[in-house]
Amino acid sequence: MSLVEAILRFDGTHVDELKHALSNELSRDDWREILSFFDSDDRMHQSASTWLVKNAAERGQAIYPEVLEKLILAAPQFTYWEPRLHLLQTVKYMPNDLLTTDKLSKLVAEYCADKKTLLRVWALDARCRTAKANGDGSSIQTLLQHAQDDKAASMRARARLLREEFAKVL
Repeated sequence: MSLVEAILRFDGTHVDELKHALSNELSRDDWREILSFFDSDDRMHQSASTWLVKNAAERGQAIYPEVLEKLILAAPQFTYWEPRLHLLQTVKYMPNDLLTTDKLSKLVAEYCADKKTLLRVWALDARCRTAKANGDGSSIQTLLQHAQDDKAASMRARARLLREEFAKVL
């Protein structure tokens, strides 16, 4: 099954076809097909295409810089929380030159105020990573202190993990 077919068939839950589409290393043309769905008005297309980027990053597959740049540029038009989540989960794998962009920093700050706890948790993660890329260890410390007092257990747990990960920066 092609990448496009996997994206078009995505039902919002089952990712087996998407995983299968990622079973081989992707070409630049494959990535262009994926990023063409970032701007879709269909939330399932947005979710499937951004999930592919996140999953490829987690697997250590090479992702062309223009794909990550387009992901950041398209994010303000994401109509559903899942593509936003996928962007935030992908931040961990982005190169420093993207982590230091104002566009990404503004998106991450916006997502920190989201009503959905899961987005706020991953926004904290992304915010710490952008702060580290900008050499701002004191911001990381402040963010983690506030997160440790959050009412959501998932936020406190993420803060503990990030404190361990960034111990050398703090």
